[in-house]
Amino acid sequence: MLLHLQPRLYSPFKNVAIVDVTIEPFGLRLAGGVDLATGRPYPNNHYAVACRKNKTRKALEGLLIEVPGPVDEWRMTARWSVEAECVVTHRVDYKLLDHDFDTASENQMLWYAACAELGGWSNRWPSPDLRQSRPVMEVLPREYSEREKPVTYRDTLDVERGLIVERCQTFRLPTIERGRLTHPRFRGCRFPPLEAAFRL
Repeated sequence: MLLHLQPRLYSPFKNVAIVDVTIEPFGLRLAGGVDLATGRPYPNNHYAVACRKNKTRKALEGLLIEVPGPVDEWRMTARWSVEAECVVTHRVDYKLLDHDFDTASENQMLWYAACAELGGWSNRWPSPDLRQSRPVMEVLPREYSEREKPVTYRDTLDVERGLIVERCQTFRLPTIERGRLTHPRFRGCRFPPLEAAFRL
């Protein structure tokens, strides 16, 4: 099964770097600077994303992990260095909602339906009752409106520094067709190529 994960950090600080990413129960540990690089693939430069280190130094939108057989759930723990003086931790528990296809992505844009010319995919969005926010680690606490308030976060705050030092989150996601990651429709996106997958 192919997992498309996007360890992301939202921070106003420019000096941030991925320290490592671990994925359980697969026993996978990827080290920043060795296996991983810190990229900024979005127009909003406050977002940093961990991606596979590559020779072109191109910032890609996350990682591909090929795991044996279908899975029901897994945990990703990403640690980030902030201003070279603090390490913050983002822990995400992923839960699959179905086993219809052999790929899962946390990028919700890939869940939309498409007409026949664009792949002919069905809508993969879960029930509208499933209220959740896409996984992202934030460094500074902020106020949310009732409408946007995430219900799947649990933050640990360092009061002295005024920083979130740990976030635990649960994210439920559907399976999708593998072709959605490579379709020309998403040419403007910087999805990692299939050959860049970490294989277990």
